[in-house]
Amino acid sequence: LRATLANVLAFVLAALLIWVLSVYPEWWVVDAIGITTAAGVTAIMGISFTILPALILLVGLAGYDAWAVYRTKHMVALADELTSQRLPILLVIPKKAGYSFREQKGLKAQIASGEEREAMFVGLGDLIIPGILSVSAYTFSDRAGSAFLGFASNQLVAIATVLGSLVGFLLLMRFVVKGNPQAGLPLLNGGALLGFLVASLLVYGYYARFEPWGRLKTTGQLAAEAAIRTPPSSPSSDRPPELEIPPPEQRYWRGPVLHEFDGRSWRRPRAQSFPQPAVAFRGAPIRYQ
Repeated sequence: LRATLANVLAFVLAALLIWVLSVYPEWWVVDAIGITTAAGVTAIMGISFTILPALILLVGLAGYDAWAVYRTKHMVALADELTSQRLPILLVIPKKAGYSFREQKGLKAQIASGEEREAMFVGLGDLIIPGILSVSAYTFSDRAGSAFLGFASNQLVAIATVLGSLVGFLLLMRFVVKGNPQAGLPLLNGGALLGFLVASLLVYGYYARFEPWGRLKTTGQLAAEAAIRTPPSSPSSDRPPELEIPPPEQRYWRGPVLHEFDGRSWRRPRAQSFPQPAVAFRGAPIRYQ
């Protein structure tokens, strides 16, 4: 019931936001919807990409953003179209009080005329892409590294990734206030990557490595796995004998099966109906007293 109610409220809230955007597309409405959208997309993509694919994604999109802004300039044309349609695919940061996004002129026309812009525009991708690495680092990094101030190791790496992207954002704003279009992802992704790498080295040590598809392992984990894989050189009296691996039919373990998920916890289904196997009785019944 709670999961159904949450879905209904989510659809109602989404419909309300779309209606407000259509009738009153002011900058704070666009920003509110954009931030909400960016938070959801970042979380979904962050738990979908392990660390190594996330690193590749950030490097590739940083290069593409620089090429699209400085070389082909089609990203500027895209931003101009988005501002004219008042779509929540970018964030509007006013420079002056009393600014109205509904009266915003074309972006390309303002750049061509040299007119001072009254607001800065940041694409949602500049929020989402660096955030993917932070969520991925929190999800797929091990918690067994060095802790600090009550934060687990994976939390420290995720926080450092966010702080690195914020440093890149501050550097980006120094260029943006001059009025010229700037590629955001090279600085934002660069800061996020630098924060991730520095924190990973400090938390997990210099000998941490990535296992296939990007889960970060600590030095202690690698040593433990090597000890498990290495067979004993000679038998020892105080070492228990090696256990033989049982056949598959003896390794079956039946645990609880949880089917329903409400976004926070798994539960057993409300009703289950399984066919009852036919039982053949043999011999006289034994009655216990």
